[in-house]
Amino acid sequence: MNTTKKFEYNIEFFDREKEKQEILNILKVKPQLINFIYGPINSGKTTLIQKLIDDLPKAKYAVFYINLRGKLIKEYGGFVRVLFKVKRKEISRKLN
Repeated sequence: MNTTKKFEYNIEFFDREKEKQEILNILKVKPQLINFIYGPINSGKTTLIQKLIDDLPKAKYAVFYINLRGKLIKEYGGFVRVLFKVKRKEISRKLN
């Protein structure tokens, strides 16, 4: 029996409309803060944010997505270093 066969499946994005709408409402306001999405592991945070990013009009939003999973952060300074460890070239490419 061959158990290495690849299975293709499509996971449907569902039952997250409330959370999606809350995030969209935050994005409608003039940016003054950095927003974070956090919660239990494997609760769908990454899927939710990736779906939102895909649906946002690219001409209106410059999205910077930083996944902090696997980053060792012990203090505020470490958090800031990890958060802003984004290449300038990448930022300017997004803004242009």
